Formats: sequence, C-alpha cells, structure tokens
Amino acid sequence: MSNTDRAAAFLARLVNLEQERRENAEDRKELGTEMKAADLTKVEIAGIKLAVKRHFEDDGARALRESVEEFAEALGGFKDTPLGEAAIEHVMNKPGVRRAMKQSEKMKRELADLAAKGTTLTVTRGPGSRNDLGNAAMDALVEAGVREVPA
Repeated sequence: MSNTDRAAAFLARLVNLEQERRENAEDRKELGTEMKAADLTKVEIAGIKLAVKRHFEDDGARALRESVEEFAEALGGFKDTPLGEAAIEHVMNKPGVRRAMKQSEKMKRELADLAAKGTTLTVTRGPGSRNDLGNAAMDALVEAGVREVPA
C-alpha cells in the first residue's frame, strides 16, 4: 500500500469520525431541549451534566477534584469568600499539581500490575520522607501494596 493510499484511508476515517462527532453534538443539543421540555430546572440539568462528567473522569482528575474538595472543606465558611476562592485557585494552578496526580495514579497502576505478577516490593522511609510530601508518597506506596520495612 502506497503512502497516498494510506493517507486516503486515514482521511476517510477522519471524515467519518468528524461526521459522527457532529451527529453526536446534534443529539446532545436535542437532549438538552428535551430536558428543558420535561420541566427540569437549570440546577437539575447542571447536576445531570456534572454526574456525566464525573462518570468519565480519569483517576488523576478524580483525585485532584477530591483533594480540592477536601481543601475547600477545610476552609469551612471561608471557602466562598474571595480569599477562600483565591486559595483554591492557587492550589489548582500550583505548578506540577496535575502532573503529580497523574504520575501518582500511573505509579499505583504499575505497582498493582507488579503485585498481580507476584512481585514483592519493599520500601524504607528515608530522610527525604520525613516531611508531609514524603510521608504522603510513602503512604501511597504502602496503600498500593508495597511492604514497608523499618530503617
């Protein structure tokens, strides 16, 4: 098969996917109209959309959302103030937060795969794990099935 034939095949697939995407967008628009016609309130419709979004979020996104929710809960009555909102925004935009969450989830999957293969993994808390971040990382390893041995 020549490069031209392969390119044509990819083009055809891409055209089909784009057509399906447009049809799905039309279906979603019709569903929105049906929900409004069924006398659902804007809050109920937003709740349904949020439930769908959460249904499809990956582990990293879910962990990040739960961390932010936990942080917001710790702020208590201040979470809805400008200062509380700024604090939450700061946490969400901190360099590396999203990347760290994704790496953590990837690490958990890899450790689970190793454990499923019968590999025994051990870890010892060192000087670098004496702070909150180090302890959290160590706790995540132990939670993922790594056996902790005393130093």
